[in-house]
Amino acid sequence: MSVISTASSVQPHPHPQDEGELVVHDRGVNVDGMHTQYLEAGVGPVLLLLHGHEQSATSWRWVIPALARTHRVLALSLPGHGGTDPANGCDYVLPAHQARPR
Repeated sequence: MSVISTASSVQPHPHPQDEGELVVHDRGVNVDGMHTQYLEAGVGPVLLLLHGHEQSATSWRWVIPALARTHRVLALSLPGHGGTDPANGCDYVLPAHQARPR
């Protein structure tokens, strides 16, 4: 497994009450030969966010800042969505997506 990390272009604007700007990292990991993209921000207990059908990790861009105040937030793009490679022979029905992040 290899990890790729870059600063994301998905950097939400801080709320007026924020101390500073929250940086959301756009990362990638190679799992079984498939590049998988995810967004990461914050520290604390891990909170995994999965997007809906025909969306991507960036669907969570407006929610991540609030959650990252108290959690390490990971927003995953499922196969064939966002920056994640399509998987050969991948079943894109909801039950298959639900089983994948385990």
